[in-house]
Amino acid sequence: AAGAAPRSGSALAALAGLGGGEIALLTGLALGAGRYGLGYVCDGVIATAAAAIAAAIAPDLKPRLIAGHLSPEPAHAALLAHLGLKPILDLQMRLGEASGAAAALSILKLAAASHDGMHTFAEAGVSTS
Repeated sequence: AAGAAPRSGSALAALAGLGGGEIALLTGLALGAGRYGLGYVCDGVIATAAAAIAAAIAPDLKPRLIAGHLSPEPAHAALLAHLGLKPILDLQMRLGEASGAAAALSILKLAAASHDGMHTFAEAGVSTS
């Protein structure tokens, strides 16, 4: 029901009891990304904590989560392990402002461009015998 208090022990109860506005906003963003078939790049502890809450609410979101990088903060490694994610980058970045996600997205764009430009063996004239 609208306005009802979240169940004790639920992801929403954890968010309501422990999360700040930034985690609530990012949780909503992750849920929205999943609803519309988009990916969500986890960048640091706050964004990854929000992703963990969102995945607890909507488990079908998990395949759409991407770990942009690994922060040196111990909680970040624990959250990534909880979500079963491996980071694209591990550069000991602590800069914030989605700098790890921006760097990881550049790598993902390069990978996608490489994949899209590849020929099949038949197109490239490679013998498979």
